[in-house]
Amino acid sequence: MELRVAIKQGARRALARFWGQAVAITLLSIGYQLLLAILEALLQNLTGNPPYLDILGTPLNPFDDLPNLSPLAFGLLGGGFVLSFLIGTPLDYGARRWFYLRGGGYQPDFGDVFYYFGSVSAFISSLWLAFLLGLRRMLWSVLLLSPGPICIRLGRWMALRAAPGSEMQLATGLRLAGYGLTLCGGLLLFVCLQRYTLARYARFADQNLPAREAIRRSVLASRGRRVQMALFHLSFAGWLLLAPLGVPLLFVQPYRWMSLAIYARLLLTEGPKRSQAADA
Repeated sequence: MELRVAIKQGARRALARFWGQAVAITLLSIGYQLLLAILEALLQNLTGNPPYLDILGTPLNPFDDLPNLSPLAFGLLGGGFVLSFLIGTPLDYGARRWFYLRGGGYQPDFGDVFYYFGSVSAFISSLWLAFLLGLRRMLWSVLLLSPGPICIRLGRWMALRAAPGSEMQLATGLRLAGYGLTLCGGLLLFVCLQRYTLARYARFADQNLPAREAIRRSVLASRGRRVQMALFHLSFAGWLLLAPLGVPLLFVQPYRWMSLAIYARLLLTEGPKRSQAADA
């Protein structure tokens, strides 16, 4: 608890004379996402290919809509994802790098947000690291989140065919177990994925660091700290609940990013020391 408070105090001190740039970076991060969403919606309206179809003719009930499976709809959705990945990833990494540098006592310029657009190698390296991290997160998600839905579907299948009595109780038990597994799997996944949180910060500390080595250092530095890291993320939940109000998000997000950057710097600094102590 004391460490968490000290980190957040350090974040406020680091932002003291840089709130203007921090808020501008947050606006930029939100703005490009809104721009891409608006562009995608415009293209969908112009081509007459909405992402969902109201088959039953109930415009007031969006929950019975079905996905639009037409090739053009898939193309628009895939194009939006690719464009978001190609633009959003280097921009997000540049924004996080700005906070990492500022948290270390440096005075980065606003233009440093576009660092990963400055060269082909930096641009590709950010995409490659994001791809490897996304692949690992997807595999962990499949591993930890699959058992719950499988049990739920199996329970529903049995309920449709079971006779009243023990078979129906078994079907109900499977569904309840599935809900429990889904909840536990989600919580466990949130903790497990903390192993990859420090990878991009390891890259910020050494731009020549290969992606796989950045991931390895993240896994090493987070070992034994993943529950603490998850709780640190959750400590901002109250602030993030103010996000729908709009304006508070412009101040909460920089505060959160700066706190995470300082925490990451601390963990990455302690990682090699812990490894050397273990070897000794």
